[in-house]
Amino acid sequence: MSVIDAISVSNFMTSNVKTVNHTQSLKQAAKLMYENDIGSLVVVWSYEPTKPAGIVTERDIIKVVSFDQLYQPTLPHEISLLDMTVTSFMSTPVITISPSASLWDALQAMQQSRIRRLPVVQNEKLIGIITEKDIVKAIANNRSIICELQERMPVSAESVFERLREVTFSDSFFPSR
Repeated sequence: MSVIDAISVSNFMTSNVKTVNHTQSLKQAAKLMYENDIGSLVVVWSYEPTKPAGIVTERDIIKVVSFDQLYQPTLPHEISLLDMTVTSFMSTPVITISPSASLWDALQAMQQSRIRRLPVVQNEKLIGIITEKDIVKAIANNRSIICELQERMPVSAESVFERLREVTFSDSFFPSR
């Protein structure tokens, strides 16, 4: 078994996941992200607070703020988009992964779905989150994974390698293909 197949998601996931209730506003979600210095929140149902309903990211909020600034409410009955609930802007269905899945599985899921975060779910219960950044840290801690990745990832996944280069390694250590 290869190294990246042997390391499970549970070894590198963040278990203290910040969530936002589906009834909360986008403004409240943005405040929570700011206070916790994080880039996303898992949206949960108020009646099932451990079950992911979606995910909202800082990118989602930036789009809304930009649009809101361009088309500010002018009539008294109009509200800011930021006052609407997160369900209006969350990504759904939320793509999740099992804690026993390998880092390779997580990397593949992120690449195929073009996402950077995967809530970790066991028995339909949110138990963590693994991000692209977490996987980069795992690779930095076990550099033998790099050669394996270059062999296994398709050329179309060059964006993954670019991000790895940006975040942790110099071009001399992690050369272009």
